[in-house]
Amino acid sequence: MTRVSISLSAIVLAIAGFAHQVMGETTSGTPQMETALNDLHRYLGEGENGQRWRKFLMSGELTEELAKGAQADRAKVAAILSRYSGDQRGLELPHFVAVKNALAAWDRQLAEEQPANLAQLARDAAGKYQAVSPQQTAKTWAELQAAIRELDTFLKNSPPENNAGWRKYLHWDELAQHAQRAEGPDPRVAEATISRLSAYENGLALPPFVRVRRALRRHLDSSQAAADQKFAEAYSKQLENLATHLENHAQTGSVEDALAIGRATAWLRRSQQARELTAAIERRFNRPNVYATVSERFLAAGIEDDVDRTQGVTDVILGTQIQGTARTVGRTTVDVVPNDRAAQLDILLNGQATSNTVGHNGPVTIYSTGVTSISGRKILVMNEEGLYGYGATAHCATSSNIYAIQACCNLIEQIAWNRARQQKSQAEAIAASHAAARVNGQMDAQAADLIADANQRYHEKLKSPLRSRDGFPHKLEFRSGPDQVDVTGLALGAGGLAAPDAPPTVGAGNDVALRAHESAIVNFGEAMVGGVTLTDEKLEKIIRDDLKAEVPEELQITPEKDPWSITFADESPVRAVFAGGQLGLAIRGRRFTRGDQALSEPIEIAAKYAIEKTQTGSKLTRQGEVEVKFLERERLGAQQVAFKTFLTRKFEALFKQEIVSEGIVLKGRLEKAGKLQVQEIASDKGWIAIGWQLAAPPKPPEVAAAD
Repeated sequence: MTRVSISLSAIVLAIAGFAHQVMGETTSGTPQMETALNDLHRYLGEGENGQRWRKFLMSGELTEELAKGAQADRAKVAAILSRYSGDQRGLELPHFVAVKNALAAWDRQLAEEQPANLAQLARDAAGKYQAVSPQQTAKTWAELQAAIRELDTFLKNSPPENNAGWRKYLHWDELAQHAQRAEGPDPRVAEATISRLSAYENGLALPPFVRVRRALRRHLDSSQAAADQKFAEAYSKQLENLATHLENHAQTGSVEDALAIGRATAWLRRSQQARELTAAIERRFNRPNVYATVSERFLAAGIEDDVDRTQGVTDVILGTQIQGTARTVGRTTVDVVPNDRAAQLDILLNGQATSNTVGHNGPVTIYSTGVTSISGRKILVMNEEGLYGYGATAHCATSSNIYAIQACCNLIEQIAWNRARQQKSQAEAIAASHAAARVNGQMDAQAADLIADANQRYHEKLKSPLRSRDGFPHKLEFRSGPDQVDVTGLALGAGGLAAPDAPPTVGAGNDVALRAHESAIVNFGEAMVGGVTLTDEKLEKIIRDDLKAEVPEELQITPEKDPWSITFADESPVRAVFAGGQLGLAIRGRRFTRGDQALSEPIEIAAKYAIEKTQTGSKLTRQGEVEVKFLERERLGAQQVAFKTFLTRKFEALFKQEIVSEGIVLKGRLEKAGKLQVQEIASDKGWIAIGWQLAAPPKPPEVAAAD
């Protein structure tokens, strides 16, 4: 069964490698919404707890809106959706998530059927400022106290060293003191605590830490809004600027306007203002923004293989002790099974085992051969929670041939022959059953470690770090069709915005396809590197160890070069522009160091590339120079000029003049498949679409003819 282990490993890696890429959209509409809601109600039951859940989730109001169909009140639908998207314990369970996803799909459908003039809504909302009431601030304060008490209890129940370590890391006494202040926490202390809670530290994705971070942010925003005497004036300016950006974006689709809309929407949400407007904006910019597909052919390239294995056989059948050898010859294949709720892959083992055994039963020795047909199936399923495996099921049929029996005398030997003929069918059935059990056990055991390893990497490297910084996709759906695996992701940033429209199409013949919207780059970038400091040492390590690339000479660390670093901006630290066959890349930092010098002001470093499909792959050609732009300064002093020159030199080495790709060289089990070569690549209207196909692996060199 060695080949089965290799095949399972390949499938785990193939799925995990593309788990963050997605393709396809869920069908929306009231039928799916009603089905999910009915399933939830059955799950909750009619008891007191179920009634409390119905009230909290506004089930009665949702039922009323469903009855209205296309005329449903979008504001009420958005309010109900916000309940399902909250922090209440239990909402992460599958029945609640199913309703949330169906509700979000219906919300998008309503947005299309009831288009709104967002700019006019923004101007109308300008006159509807609502001062933050003492009751609102008291509510966020109470939520913060409850979250801190929960975390305090959690830490007290932890091992002493963990308890002390976390309290020291969080500056616990200072946090607890400022959280109690009636006028609200000191912004400096609160922001520092939020930054610590958002770091990439193991454990910060656990619910007690996440709840404190979110509650502290809500209470800080609420208390600051309540205390700001000029908040109403700031609100009016925000709405007017927002209306302008909405108008501009409707005409040009500019990424700068999209970023401004996102920042304004986040500000309004934190300030608990213009909820109808923010809900309308979110509906307009709430389509999935990353799509991908992986073909069955690609999966099969790393999975399907021949099986040829000889192993020892030990068994007991009808009291006879059996020993010998068996050679199994067959093939392992993969079958992508249609499934609308997850990606389902069946690993199939079909083959035949031939055996040669000797059996001992008292004074009798039996010599036999056998042929066993093997058909095994192991189901793997992947969804947002990770990779799971169902128990293997195998079916075997055995045909045996006894070619000799030895005993101490002819009479016993004749009796043994008679009994062997009488029990042949029963013995073959038992042998087949034992063979099936062995196949099941081997497939399950080999899969268990692989699934555990894949899930550990998925959670530790992707899900937990992103969740700790609120960067995990708001929706991540896996599906499988008859010949491909599709995944759909909705990555929302602080502004709660994603793609405003549907993605472009890609060719049907691709083995791997990716379509990503600009918003996905911005939102993932904000979650991954917002506020993070990148040193020259870390950058060199990323290029060398993670990207497996050669470090450019300018970025290599040597004794004569000054050490340097960049601290990324908290908002929009990374952005991309996909338009007109070009790719724009930019990073924003808020603090830069060089040697013992430091510069704390926002700077954007950007480059623009023309995209070209070549015969062997793709090429990006930089258009012009790398641009280093001081965002809040028109005239530069001596220090700024020196830093600009220094940063230009460093990032010209990173943003090379030409970036040429001749395909993705596959590693490990997939190496025999050759490599993925770009078949199509295009960028326009905020989207980039790339399709790869498997290229035939290079043929081995021919052996020179003998003289």
